[in-house]
Amino acid sequence: VNNSNSNIKSNTGSSTFNALISKLQTATVSPSTSSTSSNGSKGFSIGDIVLSCIQAEQLYSNFKMKYLPFFPILKPVATVRELHRQSPILFWTIMLTSSSSSPTPTLYIELSELIKIKIMQKCWIDTPRSAYIIQALLILCCWPLPSQKIMDDCSYRFLGFAKNLSMQLGLHRGAFMWEFSRTQTMLNKNDDETNNDGDNKNNDGGVSTGEDNNNIKKQNDHEKWRSRAWIGIFIQEQIWGGILGLPSGVGADFLVNNALNEEDDEDKEDALPIRMKNLLLLTNFQNIIQQKLAMNVHSQDGLLKADERYREIDVLMKELNLLNEKRVFEKDSIIEIYYLYVKMTLIFYYFLPSSDEKNSSLNENLLKEKVDEAYLAGVKIVTLTTKLLQDNNYQLLELPIYVRNCITYASLMLFKLYLTPLLKDEHVTSCRQSIVTVHRLFRNQYFAWTSVVENDISRLGNVLERLNFVLITHPEIFIERNIDKGTCYGLITKMRSHLSGTLFYDLVWCVHEARRRENDPVWKKNNQTTNVNKELFEKKNKKKLTPLPFYNQISKDDFETVTTITEEGITVTTLVPTKQAIERAKKEF
Repeated sequence: VNNSNSNIKSNTGSSTFNALISKLQTATVSPSTSSTSSNGSKGFSIGDIVLSCIQAEQLYSNFKMKYLPFFPILKPVATVRELHRQSPILFWTIMLTSSSSSPTPTLYIELSELIKIKIMQKCWIDTPRSAYIIQALLILCCWPLPSQKIMDDCSYRFLGFAKNLSMQLGLHRGAFMWEFSRTQTMLNKNDDETNNDGDNKNNDGGVSTGEDNNNIKKQNDHEKWRSRAWIGIFIQEQIWGGILGLPSGVGADFLVNNALNEEDDEDKEDALPIRMKNLLLLTNFQNIIQQKLAMNVHSQDGLLKADERYREIDVLMKELNLLNEKRVFEKDSIIEIYYLYVKMTLIFYYFLPSSDEKNSSLNENLLKEKVDEAYLAGVKIVTLTTKLLQDNNYQLLELPIYVRNCITYASLMLFKLYLTPLLKDEHVTSCRQSIVTVHRLFRNQYFAWTSVVENDISRLGNVLERLNFVLITHPEIFIERNIDKGTCYGLITKMRSHLSGTLFYDLVWCVHEARRRENDPVWKKNNQTTNVNKELFEKKNKKKLTPLPFYNQISKDDFETVTTITEEGITVTTLVPTKQAIERAKKEF
């Protein structure tokens, strides 16, 4: 079948929604997935893409080696043909994910659009009948498809599909799976499909015999992987809720609590791997943080009043430290990174502005202590991630979203802390360097990828660069409210309703405000006052308003080098933007 849906247009010619519906309806027959034979060599095809059996085996081996350990929610099978027979959508999702290891994004780009169409058609137009589709959706949540803007990212919608389908198929009921369906809910490697698009079947790739139903071992295996998928949904719900600043829609039920409380025993057949168990513990703790700090039904923003919130944070911080002592998260750098991220998000609730009439912010000394804790956690995340990429020869795209988001959050937190007078002077240089390191990591991918693929990695690079331009053109935006009541010395000033995700939205507001001021003649006419505020601030904290030396934003003509020697005899070199750089930055806004 030809891939004829690529240029489908809507009947109106102007409705994007109608065009999408038309495209999805066409996708019921195209792109198709199938196994093919050519000169005795069997391969696989979807739309116009054809993979040989050797290519597919290489991609699958790479997936099992590099990706599956991060999020082990499916049972490996012996061959790719067996995988394709179980579920074509799961097969192609794995091929797509594994192709992100390639130096060139050709296959990745071609597959990403086709997979998106197939998933939308399967979960939106049709009624899915496959538990394998849930596994495919979870993989796409963990390694998201390309998207220019965070609101265009399909991952959260895919997670919603997975959650709803899981409940329809009874994945949340464990041993009672057979009450939902005898055939539709299985995850059996021996299942067979009798049509090219086997996920349309009213089963999960095959039919279970009476002998299978009586086979306790197979039934336990089904229950194990179905329960693992449900636990994966809980984990991803907390991860994406944190990324988007949204409340969780899934709480800890029997299966989650059972997994949380079971003894660590990897020799036990149905036990969670240690990494996934630790990830579950930490994401569950995120859920607890949200329930205790941000689910106040007596407040529009959901937050507890400042005094109550601070007391709860102290209790939660002690519990988190005890959990770390018990589990020793430092044994696994991936889990240590996520632990430090959870710690940062908890500290962040100290920085949210107070809605009280009186100033309920923490006293300055205690707030400095919390700023210092957040700084240390952020810098350590950057160090651990850099070491992880170097020692294990990973590309950023190969890391799951829960790791990439940690370094994203750390860099934004460090940027915010860099601008506050509460940060110790001896930490300013390393704070700046950590932000620059993250920018370099996120921009120094394969050029073939950075030039055509937009995702969370490119988005962070863009945000940091735009924030740097704000430092050049309108630094007063960052510091003009640092003495206002209830703003914790200007740490968070404009946003408060996006939970820990408020950090991102608060910084993005600064970018938009800088553009508004640049194009507002009224503001320009009255900007003398803000310049006075800026000069007073710079007199005390001059180096904290210095733009960051991002490699793709600097040249000899744009920055002057200022060298100073501290009382301890340490030489500090600072790049100060020239008038030419400031004028150019204003034009780019």
